[in-house]
Amino acid sequence: MSRWLGKENRIIFVIQPMLPARPGPRINDIGSRMFPCFLTNLLLLGKRKQILKEGPMALRRFIVEVGMGVDQHGQDHTRAAEKAVHDAIHRSCLCGLREVAGLKSSKEAVVEVLIGCPNPELVDKERVLKILPIGQKKIEVRQGGLLGKTLYIPELGDKNDELIVANAIVTVYVP
Repeated sequence: MSRWLGKENRIIFVIQPMLPARPGPRINDIGSRMFPCFLTNLLLLGKRKQILKEGPMALRRFIVEVGMGVDQHGQDHTRAAEKAVHDAIHRSCLCGLREVAGLKSSKEAVVEVLIGCPNPELVDKERVLKILPIGQKKIEVRQGGLLGKTLYIPELGDKNDELIVANAIVTVYVP
């Protein structure tokens, strides 16, 4: 067993010989793709992080991003949700899809979107998914977000003085 301690002893890599194959869920991670003869566990602040797989083509989380969107005028829940998804994805570079995960095409990735907004039934799911540039897209909209007060300006399309806040969690999975 070998260990590497990062700055301030917060990150520890532990390399162990791989366990023999057995039926049921398999524990795997990115390290074992690079070194197939080893099972690598990443310990963060003393907690073991592992990825469970259910068969050879199971999906693994690659990245999770969180965003927030606000529609101040017009009270459009879909627009707030679009802004939340854009906020979540605009900071991410997914070059690791090819370089680390080994995907041949970005269509192999699965992108899940979870939206929280005050009135989920008012969100046009197809319009929100058009924000995503890659992958097989899935969306779920739940009750959440916030309603707040702002200025009522009819010239800007306002129906009332409410502003809509939506939250988004965007998760990219790879096979």
